[in-house]
Amino acid sequence: MLPMLLLAFGTTAASQMMKGQEQKRALELQQRQMEFQNEMTAGTNTRNAQEALRTIAGVRMQESQMRQQAARDLSTAERMANMARGEQTAMAAAVGVKGASVDAVASDIEVELDRARREIQDTGVTNAFNANERVRSIAVQTNLNVGRLLDPSSVNVPSTSRIIGQAALAGAMSAGSTYAQNYFKFGGSNGATT
Repeated sequence: MLPMLLLAFGTTAASQMMKGQEQKRALELQQRQMEFQNEMTAGTNTRNAQEALRTIAGVRMQESQMRQQAARDLSTAERMANMARGEQTAMAAAVGVKGASVDAVASDIEVELDRARREIQDTGVTNAFNANERVRSIAVQTNLNVGRLLDPSSVNVPSTSRIIGQAALAGAMSAGSTYAQNYFKFGGSNGATT
């Protein structure tokens, strides 16, 4: 009976050991694959962030160029108004005109200059708003495209001692089951009848 019990214990324990080691290798492979995936995801995230920053820098550069152009436009408008004032004053002096008509022309020049200033300022505000919205949109889209990293430690890889313990327990249970089957098959030693 002892050889049969040892055989049941040994075969079950060995089988459980092999299954446990196979499971451990599969889980370790899964962890390595997660780590590799994390490296790939982190690289992609970095490249996406760099591209977003380049795009944002381009938007800010365009915004700066538009501000510079607005300053040039404002300077041109003021220069044109000054030239018009000068011409109007020279013409009025040459002709000898004084009074309300000269003041009305000067007022018209000032109104046109104010309109040009408001238009340039409104365009600048709109351009700044649009640039900020583009930057915000790029940032949101980049954030949405960020790949999530996996947690390799979430994979519970059993230790070798745990595998051995589980195999020994399975072997002992198999040997116990074999003993119980044989005990009831051939009758117990206490004289009970079945």
